[in-house]
Amino acid sequence: MIEHKVRAIVSSLSSARGENFFDTIVLALAKAIDADHVYVATLDDEQSIATTIAYTQQGQITENFSYELADTPCADVCADNVCMYNDGVQQAYPKDKLLVQMGVNSYVGTPLKDKHGEVQAIIIALYSSVIDDIHAVESLFLLFSGLISGELERRRNQKDINIKQIMIDALSEGVLLTNERTEILYANPAFTTISGYSLEEALGKRPGELLKSGVHGPEFYQAMWEDIENNGAWSGEILNRRKSGETYTEWLVLQRFIEPESQTAHYLAIFHDISDLKYAKQQAKHYEYYDLLTELPNRHLLIERIEQQLLLSTQSKHKTALLFISIDNFRVLNNSLGHHIGDKLLQKIAQRIASMSQTGNTLARYAGDEFVLLLPMQPNDDTVEFSALRMLDSIRAPFFVEQQVIELTASIGICICPNDATEALDALSKADQACNHAKKLGKNNYQFFTSEMQRRSNHKVQLKNALNQALQQQKLETFFQPIVNLKTQSIEKCEALVRWVHEGNFISPVEFIPIAEEFGMAEELGQQVLEQSCQQAIALEQAGFDLSIAVNRSVAEFPHSTDSTYDWLKTIKQQGISPSRIGFEITESILAPENSNFTDYLSQLQEAGCKVSLDDFGTGYSSLSYLRNFSIDFLKIDRSFISDLGTDPEALTLVSTIIAMASALGMKTIAEGVETLQQLDILNDLGCDYIQGYFFSRPLPAADFIQYLEGFSFDDYCKRQS
Repeated sequence: MIEHKVRAIVSSLSSARGENFFDTIVLALAKAIDADHVYVATLDDEQSIATTIAYTQQGQITENFSYELADTPCADVCADNVCMYNDGVQQAYPKDKLLVQMGVNSYVGTPLKDKHGEVQAIIIALYSSVIDDIHAVESLFLLFSGLISGELERRRNQKDINIKQIMIDALSEGVLLTNERTEILYANPAFTTISGYSLEEALGKRPGELLKSGVHGPEFYQAMWEDIENNGAWSGEILNRRKSGETYTEWLVLQRFIEPESQTAHYLAIFHDISDLKYAKQQAKHYEYYDLLTELPNRHLLIERIEQQLLLSTQSKHKTALLFISIDNFRVLNNSLGHHIGDKLLQKIAQRIASMSQTGNTLARYAGDEFVLLLPMQPNDDTVEFSALRMLDSIRAPFFVEQQVIELTASIGICICPNDATEALDALSKADQACNHAKKLGKNNYQFFTSEMQRRSNHKVQLKNALNQALQQQKLETFFQPIVNLKTQSIEKCEALVRWVHEGNFISPVEFIPIAEEFGMAEELGQQVLEQSCQQAIALEQAGFDLSIAVNRSVAEFPHSTDSTYDWLKTIKQQGISPSRIGFEITESILAPENSNFTDYLSQLQEAGCKVSLDDFGTGYSSLSYLRNFSIDFLKIDRSFISDLGTDPEALTLVSTIIAMASALGMKTIAEGVETLQQLDILNDLGCDYIQGYFFSRPLPAADFIQYLEGFSFDDYCKRQS
C-alpha cells in the first residue's frame, strides 16, 4: 500500500516545475494520506511565527496564512521533534485556537532541515477525525521531507546567486574571472564599458591578448605573476589598451583562489579606469595594509606588528597575546541572509570589537569571518583571559542590520608569546589551532593553545607525507567485499575498498582519505584503486566469475577537464576490460545542480556500460530532487538503519519506505552492514535486491577474494548463523 502511495506522489512530482512545486507536493501528500489540511510553512528568524508557502484544504490549494507558534504543536516540531497526535490534539494544546477553528482532532508534523541540520521549515497534516494509519503518514513525511528541504535550500541558494550576480553586474568596476590557464570565463558589463570588448568577444581569450598596451616590459608582468603565485594577490596601476586602440590607466586588483569543487586555481581581476593617479596611488598604499570592507589592518600589517611585538617581548618580561576570533556559523548566516547583509554584519562586528579594544592593541581582519586581536604588554594569562571573556560577551549582544536582529557567538583561540611561539606566522597558526579546538568543544568559548594541539597538527602533516610516499611507491592495497543478490542467492557484485598499512599499523580510511582530499592526492589515490580493480576484474574473468566491481568516488576525484590525466573510462579501456565490469559509487553531493559537469560525465560512463550507485542513502542532507534529475542504477541503504532492524520500528519503517521508493523510481537497492540472519530475513521480506556486510564476508585481499568465491554457498552461510 505504501509503495502505491509513493508511486502516486513521485508520479505527481514528475511534472512539477518552478513555483508549482510546493503546491503539487502538498496536494499529492494530502491525497495519499487522506488529510483534510496539508501545508508547508517557513519560520521567521526567532522561530516564533510560521508562514505557509503551500496550503491545501479539502483537496484544493488555498490562500497562505501566518500564525504564532507559541502553545501549538508546531512549536514542538520546530524544536526538531516529529509530533503526532491520533485524536486529542486540541486537549493537548488547549491554547491553540487555530486547531479549534479548523476542527482539527489529529495532527502530524515533521521538521524540515537544511544541509547544516537546522530546522528551516515544517510540514503539517491535519485531520478532523482519527488517522487510519498514522505510521504510514509519518513514513511518507520522513521520506519526502528531504525532497522538500532540498527544494527550499535550492531556492534559497538560487536567490543568493541572483543577488550576487545583480551586485556584480551593477558594479562600475570591471570584473574578469579566468581559469587556471588565464582564459576568460566571465566579464561583467563594466568590463565592456571600460575596454570596449563585449562578453562574447572576450570569452576564451586571455586578458593579455585583448588588453596589453605594449608599454610595460616583460619584467613588469613577470614580477606581477611572481607576486600572485607567492602571495595569492597583486594590486597596482597598469596601462592597458581599449578595443579602439586608445591606451588608458587602470587600477587593477588580481586575486588567485582555489575553486572548492575542482580544487584548481582561478583568477579574479577587478579594475577601474582612474583619472587621478596620485589619489589612486594613495588608495593602493592604504589597501596594501588595510581591509577594504572593514578598514581594519589586514593580514600583512598584522604580521608586521606581531613581529615588532615579538621583538619587544624578548627585551621585557611582559608577554604578547594573540586572540584568533572566528564568528560561529557565519557562512550559514551569509548564505541565508545574503552576502550584502553579511558584509554589513562584518563591518558592525569589526566596529564592536574595535570599540572594546584598548589603545596600543591591534585588531585586524585576518580572512572572511576571522579577526585577530594583538594584545601587547600582558603581565599574565589572567588579563588575556579577561579580554577573551569581554570579547565573547560583546559579540553575543544582538546586531541590528537593515531592520533585522541578528544574534551571534564566536570562538576564540589564544596564543601566548614568546611561550608558545617566537615567529609571527607560527603564532598565528597556533592561535588558529586553538580556535578550531574551541569550535570542536561546542563553540562560544575560548581555548589556550596547548602542546596536544601541536601534536595533532604534526601527526596530520606526518601522515600526509607518509601517504604521499605510499602513493608514489604504490603501497596501498585494494580489498574486495562481496555483494549478494538475494533472489539468485549468488555473488554478482563486489565493492573495492582501499587499505593502508603504514609502519606495521593499519591506518583507517576514515583518517587518511580526508587527508588525501585536503592535500590534493585524492585523484591519484582513486586512480590506483581503479587500476587495481580493473586488474581484479581480469583475474575474476580468468577464474570463471562474472562479477562487476564498484569503485567509490568523491567530488575531489572527478576529472575537472577533458584533458585530465585521470580519465576513468580511458583507464578501463586501457586495461582491456568491458566498462560493464566496473561501476562507481558516489555520494549525493555529486548530483547537486552546481556539479552538472560531473553528472554529464556520469552519463557518459553509463552510456559506455558502467553502473552508478548512490552510497549511504538516508543519512545527512538528502534531496530526492537529485534522484529525479539523474538516473541512478543502485541505491545503497546506510548501515546505520540496517543495524537497528529487528529492534527499532522506525528503522524498519524507513528501510521499507526507501525500498518502496527505489522500486517506484526503477532502482535496485543494496543494504550495507548486514551482519545477522535476522537482518537478512527482514530485508528479503521487504524486497531488498542485494545485501553487503560481515554476514557473508569482511573485505578481502584480491587473491583471498577469488578463493572465497570458489567456496561460497548461500545456504551454508545461512545455516551457520541459524
